[in-house]
Amino acid sequence: RLLYAVARKRVRDGALYLFTSGIVLSLPEESFSAANVARVVHAYSRAGIWDDRLFRHMSIAVRKLDESPMTFEEVAQIAGAFANAETRRGSKYRDGSIFRFVAGKLDFIEPAPGDSRHIAKILNAFARAGVWDETLFRKLSRVIMRLNPEDVPVGDIATMVNAFSQATTRHGSTLRLTAVFLKMSKLASSKNAQEFTARDVSSIVNALARAGIWDDMLFRKMSLFVRVMPKEDLSLREAARILSALSLARARTGSRFRDSSVFRLVSARIILDMPSLQPSYYSAGDIAALAHAYTRAEIFDVRLFKILSTAARSLQPSQVNPKDIAELVSAFTRMQERDYRAGGMRDGALFMHMSTIAKSKDPGLLTAQPRTIANIVNAFAKAGIWDEDLFRLMSRAAKRVEPKDLDVQDCAAIVGSFAKAQLRQGAKLRDGALFRRMSLVAQSKRSESFTPRTVANIASAFARAKIWDRNLFEYMSRLACVVRRRGGEPLSDFKPQELASISWALAKAEAQYQEASSAPRGDRDSATKGFFVHLSNELKRRGLRDFKPQEFSNILWAFTTLGLDSPWLFRMASEELLQRNLTRFNAQDLANTAWAFAAGRYRVATVFAAIGKESIRKVPSRGGESIRLKSFDSQQMAMLAVAFAKAGVNHPRLYTEIQREMLKRCVHPFHSITQDPTLISNSRASKLVFKPSEAVGCECASLHDLINVGWACTVASCAMQKLQRKIAESTEDILEDLPIPLLVQLGQIVLGNAKSSKAGKTAVKITGPNTLLDAPQVSHSVIQSTTPHRQRSSVTAFLDLDNVVGQSRDPEYTVSLLLALRKAQDQRIAPYSSKLHEGVSKVLKRIGVDHINEYAIFGGVYHIDIVCADGVAIEVDGPSHFYRNSNRFTAETIFKQRVLGGMGWKVRSLSYFEWEKTKGKRDSEKTRGKQGSDHQGRILSKL
Repeated sequence: RLLYAVARKRVRDGALYLFTSGIVLSLPEESFSAANVARVVHAYSRAGIWDDRLFRHMSIAVRKLDESPMTFEEVAQIAGAFANAETRRGSKYRDGSIFRFVAGKLDFIEPAPGDSRHIAKILNAFARAGVWDETLFRKLSRVIMRLNPEDVPVGDIATMVNAFSQATTRHGSTLRLTAVFLKMSKLASSKNAQEFTARDVSSIVNALARAGIWDDMLFRKMSLFVRVMPKEDLSLREAARILSALSLARARTGSRFRDSSVFRLVSARIILDMPSLQPSYYSAGDIAALAHAYTRAEIFDVRLFKILSTAARSLQPSQVNPKDIAELVSAFTRMQERDYRAGGMRDGALFMHMSTIAKSKDPGLLTAQPRTIANIVNAFAKAGIWDEDLFRLMSRAAKRVEPKDLDVQDCAAIVGSFAKAQLRQGAKLRDGALFRRMSLVAQSKRSESFTPRTVANIASAFARAKIWDRNLFEYMSRLACVVRRRGGEPLSDFKPQELASISWALAKAEAQYQEASSAPRGDRDSATKGFFVHLSNELKRRGLRDFKPQEFSNILWAFTTLGLDSPWLFRMASEELLQRNLTRFNAQDLANTAWAFAAGRYRVATVFAAIGKESIRKVPSRGGESIRLKSFDSQQMAMLAVAFAKAGVNHPRLYTEIQREMLKRCVHPFHSITQDPTLISNSRASKLVFKPSEAVGCECASLHDLINVGWACTVASCAMQKLQRKIAESTEDILEDLPIPLLVQLGQIVLGNAKSSKAGKTAVKITGPNTLLDAPQVSHSVIQSTTPHRQRSSVTAFLDLDNVVGQSRDPEYTVSLLLALRKAQDQRIAPYSSKLHEGVSKVLKRIGVDHINEYAIFGGVYHIDIVCADGVAIEVDGPSHFYRNSNRFTAETIFKQRVLGGMGWKVRSLSYFEWEKTKGKRDSEKTRGKQGSDHQGRILSKL
């Protein structure tokens, strides 16, 4: 009683507590009643006297009270005191047995009308101590359901709902207490504004938001209570917490809560009062929470953000922890990106100040917070602050984290943020060691610790960073098929975005392996093959209705890249697209969708017609009306044009409008060539400063996109002379510095637009190794006579390269392009001959026909499969030369035949299905081989 009275009077007499502690320790544990223990530990806890020996003595005394009854008040005091002892700073005291003991005592206690305060304290104590006894929470939830509104004060409601929110949202929780949250919400709604404090409002709305209980009526009432609250009662911290929860309620899908008045009220108060406050009255966390709340609610008050930015820059490094740095940079990035489009603020000083503070932090402090490392890198990457020193510091800190201290969520966040930092144009950060370490950490974790989101994020991060760790991708493939609820189907727990991300990443990785090993496209890793089998089954079961345009275009691309014959998927996608309203598709979605169908060789006329119609649809603009295509950037227009050209879709108006738009836009020769460094042709080209096309803006066009549009219009026979001149003017001075793929495209444009002529053929006898002649004044005939070839054979071939140069609209440009192509030809990989091609060549050799395989035309722009005497060019057309499920040539194959025919070649096509018909079906294997070979020889002789 003495200790309890002294504690209630808040008398801090250390000598008294030490004296009584000795007396308590000298008494046997059996001499204490429940009330005695409760008062002693409550008194010491309230006074902040942490004597671990005394608490252990009291713990033993409590556990010996097996037969003694307890009240809610005694349980609350004991649990609260021991929770304070365990959660105080620097405490090593841990005694879970005391919590389990008092939890068992609750079975024999009947609640009284005034026990809501003690129930709230019990829940709060267990939550603070991290003792998640789900049986206890369920017991007390049943008690709470019987409480009357008049018996529960507002403070108890806030404490209880906060404890239940922590218990239900923790990792691994099986509690589902929606009824309790609704009861708490109903109790709070029955109270008057005068009963609430700012802390009560912030606790209730934050707890309900964490638990996902969106009671719009309660949120409106809480908003009203804040608006009528006196200014001095609403601190900056509580305002930040309240607005953070209300912004979550506004931003959720399907929300009807649209109360902006409380945001305007708080904004006005901050703008008025904050400049006069000292930095000690607010923290970096408060500023970050406010900025996040306003950006999440899409309330962009420039004056408020300027005040918050000034306040953040006034903070000292000791006042800002790493977590606050990430949140501040992230919030201001979103604000300034949005406001920049409207011509508003750009506060680089804040970002540089936060960067300086981050670099001043102790690496050991960062190592203890691996998730914060990822958040800082991600925030600065999104803000466009490319501080390489900061990123290297974060990388060193991440590599110092012990594997046992990293969970899979941390691994996913770290690799995702560093992948984004390395992807930017001109980035010097290439930290393969970090990715290898994270790969080993991820592969060391058990499958139970993974979620669909972490699997998808890790795989996509490694693919975006171009870290092709085959063991990791195989592990992610297997994990994706086993991470599911008990009894669920493989991949059934994956959301559409997660399915799209991991399928894109696995297809990208598999394509890289096949390219590196020169393996046929059909050869796939067994784990990846199994994943796509399960993905096919899941897509057939689920359909594509819930997939966003970008998501199902990524899935279509993945199936196409791996060479998976899936007409059912594209049929499903086309049906889904035609049912949707394409006006909701943004420019990138339209371009990606068209590209996916074209790259897969699925020529669905209705889909392309709908996309073309939407692209040239008239929309309101500042000057009245304009077609929607004007809002596309150069990359999106190029993707759209190339997709329509590859699909062989005749849409003259679309091609014309795209060319007109490209002609209006300025083109700099050093704008984006590509973001893929593997396409740079030589060391000189790699030193050029190429900017990403996204940074060019809608009023400019990258050189890469300009050439793509010219190529597409040439294939579609819709090229304009003005566009050809613009391409020539933009590239004539840098031809030797262009990547090989662009040189090849330029050569195809020149050949496709040259005036064809059948006269003037030059017979050239190819007898020896070629010689590269770089002299610009070399004659055209000499250039042609040195065309490289794979086989040395005495054969007369008819070429029309003299005619191409002579009939081109710009002969000097054509010669310069040809020389650049010839110079780069030695760096190119030799063309791959299919088994079908090799089989045809063997038959030709057997029947005595001299020929050359893979004959290069115009510096390697095209390779003729087989060249025979008298100018006969045999094209061996495998399945890739035809649209899916049809015998119709692709537009690119038709274009190549048109170009070769215009050059004077006698083009003969030998399709794979015609060649297959030559095999006898009913004869024995030995007889069939002989008869088939004879039949094949007769067909080739006719060609």
